[in-house]
Amino acid sequence: MPPPDRLAILRSAQRLLDQGSLARALATLEPLLGAEPPDTDAHTLACVALAYAGRTDDAVTHARHALRGVTPGAPGEGQVRHNLGAALAAAGRDDEAVDELRRAVAMLPRDGDALLTLVEALRRAGRLGEAREACEGGLRLGGEGDGAGRARLAALLVRSTVSCGRADEALREAALLAPRGDERSDPGGEVALAAAGAALCAPGLSAAQVRALQEHTAERVSRAA
Repeated sequence: MPPPDRLAILRSAQRLLDQGSLARALATLEPLLGAEPPDTDAHTLACVALAYAGRTDDAVTHARHALRGVTPGAPGEGQVRHNLGAALAAAGRDDEAVDELRRAVAMLPRDGDALLTLVEALRRAGRLGEAREACEGGLRLGGEGDGAGRARLAALLVRSTVSCGRADEALREAALLAPRGDERSDPGGEVALAAAGAALCAPGLSAAQVRALQEHTAERVSRAA
């Protein structure tokens, strides 16, 4: 029996995934999933299909197989570790996810997706101080990607600071990271929304100040819509 045409199988599976045909994509990948060493590309596609299907533990299994197929230190290792971390996070295993995502971010310091996935996993795990540190490090490095990615990371920093019980500091962070009138720093209004939430928790603000901030936020978000 002739060996399977690997590239044709991968292309077909990717096309089926794009169409939302998850079961057919998995069936198409089957000839490649038993290979040793593991076929990283095939197991990565299987991980994606299973994650979309809600089979998160199975997705983690394939993400681990994908990582086994990568030579340590190879250029693609960071992205494969990011995929594993994201699969673990989707399965609710945030502490395990953090370990893999920290490795991914170290390998891909300017990958905004990996950094944001790490911050969100840290927040869900209740590790708010570490989430703040990751946000601050990413903002210093410029590792958050485009303007929208930077704003999302800034908003997570503000929310993490509020969750640490430091709402006044969160408001100062929001003002520095997304000054009023500078819409480029907050294209979707995410920082403004985070600041409005901080205002509700800040003991030093008057009702009039809170109302003014909420009105600014509503205007900012409506312009972004």
